[in-house]
Amino acid sequence: MIEALSVGLPVIGYDTGSLADVVGPGGVAAPYGADFRRLETPDFEALVSAARRVLENRRAFSAAARETALKRFRVEKMAEEYIKFCLE
Repeated sequence: MIEALSVGLPVIGYDTGSLADVVGPGGVAAPYGADFRRLETPDFEALVSAARRVLENRRAFSAAARETALKRFRVEKMAEEYIKFCLE
């Protein structure tokens, strides 16, 4: 996901795990619509809707994806956060 964001590629996926936290405004986390822990069939229409939303606003999502990567995942920022975590 981070690699996609870094080149301005919006991320689309189901809102499971940390997807929404990672992509932020650089993509769309569609509701799964079922219990993924029980391997129930997801809501495909929600994913299609998310894809349409991104395609209709491609430039804005692309810019947000790139900006998210630069603000949150640049090497210097990641190193600072790791050092901070280790020193706590």
